[in-house]
Amino acid sequence: MRVPFLTLRSVAAIAGVLTLAACEAANEPDGLVPTPGSPASVIPLTPGNGAANLEEFELCKYGSSATFSYSVFDKTTSNTTNGTISLNDGDCRVIALFGGLGADVTVNETSAQSGFMLDRVDVTTITTAGTQGYTQSTSSVTEEVSGSGGTLGLRGALPQYYNKGIPFGGEGCTPGYWKQPHHFDSWPAPYQPTDLFSAYFEDAFPGKTLLQVLSTGGGKLIALGRHTVAALLNSASSGVDYNLTTAEVIAEFNATYPASNYGPQKDRFASFNEQGCPLN
Repeated sequence: MRVPFLTLRSVAAIAGVLTLAACEAANEPDGLVPTPGSPASVIPLTPGNGAANLEEFELCKYGSSATFSYSVFDKTTSNTTNGTISLNDGDCRVIALFGGLGADVTVNETSAQSGFMLDRVDVTTITTAGTQGYTQSTSSVTEEVSGSGGTLGLRGALPQYYNKGIPFGGEGCTPGYWKQPHHFDSWPAPYQPTDLFSAYFEDAFPGKTLLQVLSTGGGKLIALGRHTVAALLNSASSGVDYNLTTAEVIAEFNATYPASNYGPQKDRFASFNEQGCPLN
């Protein structure tokens, strides 16, 4: 049976359309193709590719896990969609995908993994004219995602959140605090005012107790001794967020004694001991 020429042309045209659609879908990140003028497509669990893509708001997290809130205002329907999402270190997720008039999308890091804090946010925006970026230290980012009807034409956004460890330390009690009898109850175990200095450090003060070293006036080695004992007690106290561990305090003193220049080590301990005492 002979196939009419018109039918062959129709088959070829349909095949061409299907091929074009397949290519467009392949070029669209995550295989998602927004329809111009379509309502919001909020897809917080869709993995992203870590790149800025047109008509897409994608969120990435680096440095620690964190929880985010998001808000998507659909400019076509004037509806707002709110939600939350948690990302692990290295995760990227598509928050919203829009054509048509687009949407305003806001994300905000609401909590981070214990021991971490926000460092910065690198935001990349993209239009048909190209990409540009900016960096901020605040946790909330709002950008437009749009189709041909958006303020700047086709547009997408990629905020990348970076977290860092919370700095260790920031508290310390002075030698004057630790030597007061009414503060002896703050001394952390196993340390006692009557313990010999030499029980924990090089024997720089033969026969003297920790309290005696704390209470002796003078400069140079004596001044270092006072701040060394205070540093020891600060480092061992569960109520003081000190900059050094007990092992570091002992090692630093023993590395300095004997020596002829005690000033730098005394100043280092003093700077930590004088940050502010949270006890009593």
